[in-house]
Amino acid sequence: MNIDKIIANELKSSYVYRIENSLNKIGLTFTDLKGYLKVGSSNLGRRDSAFKSYFGEYSKLPSRAERCLCGQGITEQCYICPEGSKNIDDVIIVGNRCIHKWGYDSANRGKGEKIKCNCCGATVNKTGIKRHQQTLKCRNLRDTASNISTCVGSEE
Repeated sequence: MNIDKIIANELKSSYVYRIENSLNKIGLTFTDLKGYLKVGSSNLGRRDSAFKSYFGEYSKLPSRAERCLCGQGITEQCYICPEGSKNIDDVIIVGNRCIHKWGYDSANRGKGEKIKCNCCGATVNKTGIKRHQQTLKCRNLRDTASNISTCVGSEE
């Protein structure tokens, strides 16, 4: 018997159970979250540029939540919203740990045309693709065996 494996499975099922209960309280399911996207975050009540560009310069932040859907305390609030919705009432507040665990892409910043980086798959402004491909994050994520010659210095 592998006690560590049993404990890990129990913690995982407990995590999922807590989130499902929280989503049920607001009338949603995990499947509904597939149509949501990250629209920004705030730390200490300050909006980031992604939230401003999505909802407008003078939009108000949703009320601060002390706990994430999973029950953990929130350090940095992340906002997810149904794709295409511009209603702040549709925003769900989630902690940054859950956002990363669920695999949401970073929120789009600015109003420029967005494209996917052909090296690492990140969504970036079309005008900033060259600068993005020179970042350490992009270089670390790309497959060095196949992309090093095609990505460095490529133009979109």
